Amino acid sequence: MSTAFTDAVRRLLRIEQDLTLDYDDLVRRAPTLSQRACLERARSLQQSQITTLRWVLGEISGPCPTRRLRARIRVRIIVREAAFPGARIIREVPAGEVVEVIGEEDRFTRVRLPDGTVGFVEESALDMMDS
Repeated sequence: MSTAFTDAVRRLLRIEQDLTLDYDDLVRRAPTLSQRACLERARSLQQSQITTLRWVLGEISGPCPTRRLRARIRVRIIVREAAFPGARIIREVPAGEVVEVIGEEDRFTRVRLPDGTVGFVEESALDMMDS
């Protein structure tokens, strides 16, 4: 990870932690039960973001603690058995197909196709989607 990237993530993490403290204060001051419940939910989401940022920094091991990541295939691509250009071809996938992103390796992304097949595609062929 580049120093600039790491520094940017650390700055964002500090901002997220400060915001969590602000939520704590807001929950205490909220005049209605429904407002407190809404703020509690927002604070919970904030904690999830903090956990994710710590994962990005490598402070937490294991899979990324977020919802499933999905991507749309930008152009017709070849799905390979391994993360290198000469690896055995599993199949071709048309543009527009949505896949689950399950890992990254160099310039390749490990994906799970809708039928459950797992393979590697070139990272540049994917457009990340909101889950």
